[in-house]
Amino acid sequence: DIARMMQTMFGGGGDGGDGNRRLARRARYVNVHPNDDCSGIESLFLTENPATFTPRVNAMAGYPLTWGTSIYDPDNNLPPAMMRLMMTQLKYGSYASDAAYKVGTPEQQFVAALMKRKRAELAEFDKQPATKELMSSDMTLRVAGPGPAGG
Repeated sequence: DIARMMQTMFGGGGDGGDGNRRLARRARYVNVHPNDDCSGIESLFLTENPATFTPRVNAMAGYPLTWGTSIYDPDNNLPPAMMRLMMTQLKYGSYASDAAYKVGTPEQQFVAALMKRKRAELAEFDKQPATKELMSSDMTLRVAGPGPAGG
């Protein structure tokens, strides 16, 4: 099949697929197509709960930089995410024959759950009295540059 041919030609990212195949069978938070070997997918999409997931903070930057994902595999000419998209695009999304997989790839399902969680957090934040007061406040900002005032 074409997916196996591309896998042979280009390789895959992640852990090579075998470990991810085992993880895919046990994935609890996302739907994985039975013909998806999950090569090239980061294991966090198969194992982490998007309702409680917190990315690792980069010590130098002080905030998350990659969210636990890698974007480049030095053993491969193409980023693993691109290879994975090419290998799975007919199994998920609008091309999927089963409604359970029309919601997208496991990666898309995971990120959609993160977005849903964040929207709920922001909606709750908007209901706070302090937020409403801040949103109704007017502020005036004066900016002065070098040189004479008004000039």
